[in-house]
Amino acid sequence: MSTSFNSNMCYAAVIDKLATQAQAAAATQDPAAMARYAGKLRSLPLHGYESDCDAILAELAQPDS
Repeated sequence: MSTSFNSNMCYAAVIDKLATQAQAAAATQDPAAMARYAGKLRSLPLHGYESDCDAILAELAQPDS
């Protein structure tokens, strides 16, 4: 498989994980849960097109603090 295909699949997985976690946080209707999720989003290792998709997925896999 091409590197481009693998990267696209990884980024699709990141978007899916973000959506799932956002829905879960919103479903709690708990402002603290939403604040924790927002903090998690701000802490993601994002570096534009140089972002390491696997590092983002690893960060998303960490439990909320």
